[in-house]
Amino acid sequence: MIDEIATSNNLRNLAVNNNLTFGKNSIKVSKDKNSEDLNIFFIEKNEFDKDSDKHTLFSLESFMTNILEGMVLQIISNTIFDNVFIAPAERSAINIFSRQLSIKRNLIVDRLLEYKDKRKSEDILNKAQRYPLPIRDSLEIAEDVFELQKNKSEYAFLADKIEEELLKGKIKISKEGSVQFNPSKSKIKNLEIHLTASIVKSLSNLVFYFRHLAKKGDFIIIDEPELNLHPDNQRKIARLIGEFINYEFKVMISTHSDYIIREINNLIMLKSGGEKAANLIAKYAYNQDQLVDYKRVGAYLFKDNRNYNVEVSETGFEVNTIDEEINNLNNASEEIFFTLFD
Repeated sequence: MIDEIATSNNLRNLAVNNNLTFGKNSIKVSKDKNSEDLNIFFIEKNEFDKDSDKHTLFSLESFMTNILEGMVLQIISNTIFDNVFIAPAERSAINIFSRQLSIKRNLIVDRLLEYKDKRKSEDILNKAQRYPLPIRDSLEIAEDVFELQKNKSEYAFLADKIEEELLKGKIKISKEGSVQFNPSKSKIKNLEIHLTASIVKSLSNLVFYFRHLAKKGDFIIIDEPELNLHPDNQRKIARLIGEFINYEFKVMISTHSDYIIREINNLIMLKSGGEKAANLIAKYAYNQDQLVDYKRVGAYLFKDNRNYNVEVSETGFEVNTIDEEINNLNNASEEIFFTLFD
């Protein structure tokens, strides 16, 4: 949950001094500490001739909209979340091909394209980046793991849990800065990431994050945590997500997995069950630090280009579109079996 009072105080106490130069124009956004006023200055140095409008790379309105929205949103988000870690659905490919997809090479191409397009009257800001922000961020981490591994996080024990319970081995970084994997109970060591199982490719960045980058209060976004996971491991990752929440991380996931949804519901019900849940927790090998208070959970269904709020109670929540499809499949399977083979 976001504390609105704390957020307002953080915004008030924040000092801002951002400058951006784009061509012959520049923009400055500033705010003094303990002030509620955000000052925005646009400085235009127009040295073009009377036909300069034919050579304009972007309109003033578009420039202001793109840049200011980004700056203001960044300022606000920084007061709500200390740090954001995003694990996009493309994480497996990023871990394998990060060097080929190098963000540095991509930026060089971007600059060349900017020069190529200077003769056109269009908004170059829409062409400035070739990858979405989550992928760019993941690429930046993937190509700088050797330096980033020097950081030590107090949450490295969560990285150990992912390795022990899901990967059955250890993630390491070579001297050359590549991600490698050492399987447990195997003579094979230092496997390059592209030679490992899909589960290792999918979760290695999460291991690295908790071991080297994680900070208290971080906002973690995981797109399709079930990616490349067998149903038993989908349940395990759902339990680990419960632990992340209880260690004061803010977690957002997008999922199509009934296994993950049902396991999260189990964590909610066991938390709501009080003393009556003790035997069930022991019987099914849950831990108290995995259980989730339903009041801390929000759920949304995206359907037909709209989002719908899903009610969360002490018994969890239901996703009708998934439940309906499971029921349709079960009914079809039963009729097919009993009609043909009974």
